[in-house]
Amino acid sequence: MDKLIPQELRGCVVVPYFERGDPGQIILSYARNGHFDLIMIPTHGYGPFRRFLLGSVTAKILHDAACPVWTSAHLETRPPTGDVVIRKVLGAVDFGPRSSAVLQVASQVAEKFHASLIAVHVIPIPSPFMEGYWIQDWRTEARKAIPAQLQKLLPAVSPAAAIEVLEGSPAAPLSDAAERLDADLLVIGRSGASATGESVGTNAYAIIARSPCPVLSI
Repeated sequence: MDKLIPQELRGCVVVPYFERGDPGQIILSYARNGHFDLIMIPTHGYGPFRRFLLGSVTAKILHDAACPVWTSAHLETRPPTGDVVIRKVLGAVDFGPRSSAVLQVASQVAEKFHASLIAVHVIPIPSPFMEGYWIQDWRTEARKAIPAQLQKLLPAVSPAAAIEVLEGSPAAPLSDAAERLDADLLVIGRSGASATGESVGTNAYAIIARSPCPVLSI
């Protein structure tokens, strides 16, 4: 810690804390008792299969933390970290209970860093046996209605937001969009049932495991 703090945390007020025991449980207890607003923790993606698995400590914190959790990009290799630059923020919502909060936080981060804001929703793809004209009509109408629904969820003082409507199970299209748009941060909800399809919250682990950029989950 004596080497880490001056090298990596220059300019920050740092209070080191040491304790023996189960890391996940201790971090959660310390954050809860200290009324912390944010936990930042790395993920561990090593090898072709572990690329899609989160470390057990990270998974426990994501499951049990009461405050937002910021996880690093889940990549085996990444360029050296320099100054933090956030130019594009993606806020992914499923129209569940946390959707408004997700876009509120995404908007605040974008405003703080003078970044562009992109609001994203993923339309689930129905199983093959459900395909038919009514499904196609529903997807067409959903694509038309979603931009207006997203605009209603954005805070009144939000920076002007672009809208992205994707299709699929949330993890893959969100990961692809983050890479295609060169996003610096993806904001999601960690729990809550979706109002219109597959929930971003219930897919949080998969989204974090695939994301090419850090994820802030609330």
